[in-house]
Amino acid sequence: MTMGVRVRFNQSLHFFAVFLTAVFFIWYAVYLILGSTDLGRGYYKDLGKQRFTEGKDYKGGILVETLSYPLFLAGSFTTLLLVAPSVPGRGQVYLNRFLNPSWLLCFYRNTRTRFTRSKNKYGGDPDYNWLSFWIVGVPSLLYAAARVHRHLIDDEAVFHELHADLANDFGKLGVVAMAWFLIPVSRHSAILTACGWDPIAAVRLHIWGGYLAVFGGLFHGVYWMVNWWMQGERMLSMIFPPKECFSPETYYDFDGLGTVCRSENTYCDCHGLFVNLIGIAIGVFFIILTITSLHWVRRNFYKVFYIAHIIFGTLIMFGLVMHWKRMILYICPSIFYYCASTLPTLVQAAKSYVQGGTVISHAEHIPDSGDCVEICLLLDPAAFPDSVTALQTTSTQYVRICVPSVSPLFHPFTIYSKPGDRSCIRIIFRCYGSFTHGFSDKLRLPQRPKILVDGYYSGADRLTQALSHDTVVMVAGGIGIVSYMSMIYLLNAVLTNPAERAKFATRKVILHWICRDEGLIQYIAQRHFSQIFLANDDDDVEHLRTLSDPDASGVRFHIIVHHTTKNLKNGGSTDSTSTVNSQSNSQVTSNSSQEILRTGRAMVPAYFAPHTTVWQNIPSFLLHSFISWYSLRVCWQLYIIDDDLIYDRTNHIWVSVGLAVVSSLLLILVLELIAWVQKKVTTDPSTFRMVTLPGTPPDYMGAAVPVDHQYGRPNMGALMEEVMETSENPGVFMCGPEILLQTVRDAWGEVHLLEMRAREGRGAIYEETFEL
Repeated sequence: MTMGVRVRFNQSLHFFAVFLTAVFFIWYAVYLILGSTDLGRGYYKDLGKQRFTEGKDYKGGILVETLSYPLFLAGSFTTLLLVAPSVPGRGQVYLNRFLNPSWLLCFYRNTRTRFTRSKNKYGGDPDYNWLSFWIVGVPSLLYAAARVHRHLIDDEAVFHELHADLANDFGKLGVVAMAWFLIPVSRHSAILTACGWDPIAAVRLHIWGGYLAVFGGLFHGVYWMVNWWMQGERMLSMIFPPKECFSPETYYDFDGLGTVCRSENTYCDCHGLFVNLIGIAIGVFFIILTITSLHWVRRNFYKVFYIAHIIFGTLIMFGLVMHWKRMILYICPSIFYYCASTLPTLVQAAKSYVQGGTVISHAEHIPDSGDCVEICLLLDPAAFPDSVTALQTTSTQYVRICVPSVSPLFHPFTIYSKPGDRSCIRIIFRCYGSFTHGFSDKLRLPQRPKILVDGYYSGADRLTQALSHDTVVMVAGGIGIVSYMSMIYLLNAVLTNPAERAKFATRKVILHWICRDEGLIQYIAQRHFSQIFLANDDDDVEHLRTLSDPDASGVRFHIIVHHTTKNLKNGGSTDSTSTVNSQSNSQVTSNSSQEILRTGRAMVPAYFAPHTTVWQNIPSFLLHSFISWYSLRVCWQLYIIDDDLIYDRTNHIWVSVGLAVVSSLLLILVLELIAWVQKKVTTDPSTFRMVTLPGTPPDYMGAAVPVDHQYGRPNMGALMEEVMETSENPGVFMCGPEILLQTVRDAWGEVHLLEMRAREGRGAIYEETFEL
């Protein structure tokens, strides 16, 4: 299969995967929107009675078919059909435009202090808050509203039954919001990848689901307390069961009417009283989880936030299952999808830990850079060619790193690679919190720390998005330059190649890097800018100089470094203008002279992330399908058993976790054995296929690019105005501190409000998100 045919085939698979995901979501949303209306209730009731035999809970069966089936079908198909990104073609550019929620759902964009309608037909990052509102909020609220309306208009409802039903309606609002809310936080979620949503930014969907769950759950509990008060019950008696309920001999026979309860309309058996106690505990856990999830806590005490989520989130899940028998059918889609996506990755991390982790082949603390560190993680291109493929064709990727000797938590780090270097991936990070400072200190020791690496992760296809604009403007602040180092190389490699340039409209690429750390600027300029735009020999140099001329090639590349260090212009030594090409600085090695002790193995990419072919995705497809579908089958079999003890209901979750861990471990061992056999059989690593940009020589690196050095902060308003005046469809990409991002947003918003042509949808803005 030729490169062009394979690219179009992969794009077709991508489109089909997204189409199926949309169909399955509609399947799920239709039930939430119509399932509680008179029309929907009649249809689903008749369908349930036909589908499920007598003696089974047809209401539970409807939940399985409308909540679990669509999610697991979407997860299985996307896991199989979604392949690693290839160099984009024109068809993929149009596909990304169509799938972009900013255009598809007509979301609103926040510009300055007010929302303005977005009619941008050329893309741009979605507003994930509005995306969450439509995908999570609207279906859940309509589901609850229909139930409340149906109970309020019921003329035959008894007073205490009416309020009990209304209280339960709010509880169901919370649980339907949790039906799919673990998808955004699942590792290597195929559904997020298929939709092109950034996994970090898409956590907003999880947050919205959590907010609705907390609101519905707490309102449900408070409403029940009001019901008890209206019936004259004592609160403590309704919350804490008497001692008779803790004895197996009296648990089933106890009736608290007259001693514990005063009204015959109140549930006074031990089962009902324990349900009340569990509900109160869940409410307390919800409050703790909400407080520890506040932005200030997440930003300043991330470990507290993470540990609280693990502990209290798990307790809430088990408590909900014990609180109501049918609850498991509402939340099992999230739980089983999470287990199928995340637990295999954690099992692989455990295996990596036993084997010594991932080798850090190089580490260097950059002087005068504001505590920045560069590390290189060793790759094995022969054993894992997908590693190189991902680096060659995708920008703005990241990995999650855990350093067990510093913290058991995984943290995201943006990765990049030098052109032509297939031996390692590189990371530059700045020391901000306790984790990065501890990691930096460990790297100074002769014994490299053991690290666990989980990757690759990527959100929207930034390369494809950039190639849909005639002008690409990248704005990076400080260490944010790392996000665009691979991207500008890939753009240069595609657009300065005559065979590919005609396929895309992009004719100008400008990178603005705003940085106050002179050491970091010199390090990046000498070791990376000089390598990104590299020619092979003297003949290529002349050819590339011709391509770098906009009049000759039709494409202009320009890098502008804005030095923001005070008084640098008077005392600094940086040239005002320079040109980066193959004749600039050579490779510089680490200045460390001490002997370094390294342990571990080359980085192994996530076994269960998308690969480059459908055949390679089959193990992931089989594992994901087995865990999710077999867990659902076991869950249903346990559900239809009439269990009286509420703690027995937790077996549903334990079965899914056990299946995920055992099956993941077995499949990983099989894949390791296959990789070992392939490595033994293959004697020449060069025989492995290394994906390159179509139509280019294998080592083609692009054209020489001018680099200008300016002093002081740029005027973002003037910069955005110039972009709009000189471009028909500009794309602005930004990454950096929040104050810089807000400045760019404000400038972009002013331009769109002042420019009449902006109403036609000119331009788009994209943002790299590293903070929730």
